[in-house]
Amino acid sequence: MKFFNKKKAISKGSITVETSIVLPIFIFAICTLLYFFEALTLNVALRDAGVKAAKEASAYGYLLKSVKIEAEKNITMADGLSDVATGLISSSSGSLWFKNRVKHYVPKGCDNFSIIKGGYDGITFLGSQTFDTDENVQIVMYYELNLPMLGDFSPDIPIVQKIVMKSFSGSEIERVERISKSDDKEDEDGTEEEEKEEEEEEEEEEEKIVFVSVLAGKNYCYHYYDDCIHIVRNPVAMPYSAVPKSYRKGCKHCAKGVKPEPTDLVYYTKGGGKFHMDANCSEITRSIESMNLEEAENKGYRLCTTCKLRHDGEEALEGGLDLGKE
Repeated sequence: MKFFNKKKAISKGSITVETSIVLPIFIFAICTLLYFFEALTLNVALRDAGVKAAKEASAYGYLLKSVKIEAEKNITMADGLSDVATGLISSSSGSLWFKNRVKHYVPKGCDNFSIIKGGYDGITFLGSQTFDTDENVQIVMYYELNLPMLGDFSPDIPIVQKIVMKSFSGSEIERVERISKSDDKEDEDGTEEEEKEEEEEEEEEEEKIVFVSVLAGKNYCYHYYDDCIHIVRNPVAMPYSAVPKSYRKGCKHCAKGVKPEPTDLVYYTKGGGKFHMDANCSEITRSIESMNLEEAENKGYRLCTTCKLRHDGEEALEGGLDLGKE
């Protein structure tokens, strides 16, 4: 009888020890799972809020385009101040505006920013633009999540969310209106006006102005458009962790041998294929000179393929609109 009671006591003690070991692990696992769902809810809420803010910004695309053009016209030849004005429109003010609007669109109940390192102020919007060179709205959100149950031992989990949406710039409407007005004018002026316009077009073709980069000795290209991405490169600033993988190679002039931290601010340009540590790197800032098409061809320059595709696309679009009107 005594032996049986002793065995029963040992069994109870064994269960108590196992419970004391397993229970904390179970509670920690439950807390981790709850945190995961909390973080997922917040990420989805920020994503949805970013989409709403991007839609709101895209509606102002035409206005931003007009302001940008006017700013460039009014500050031309003012020691680079046009670049500053453009930057204020597309970069700095864009980041601040998006930060306020995204927070506004995050619904109550999904705004637990305590799991973000630094709270909502810990979210950076560097690289966000209200109107970039491709007429897109771009929102870049970078922040770090932490595990509160681990205290000081909590690892930081970097999160990058990027939203790109086409901005309404009114370009196609302007093109249709311009072509429509031209057709009306031709109908009113008659055959003589048509012949005159054809002669002017031939003269313009003969005296067509093209653009060449001062560094054209490397690629021997001339360009139809002075805003071609191969001669005009507008740098985009963002944390290194948010830079596309195809741009992770450092510039040989300003980033040779440099290994940036995830939060370090770097720059990249569309089509550049590399990142820069300096926004004024010589690979980004290039001087452009204009010359006659005939002169460019005599010097052996060839037509830029990007400009050719753009030019052919515009001609095809105009031809399609003309056929539709007939």
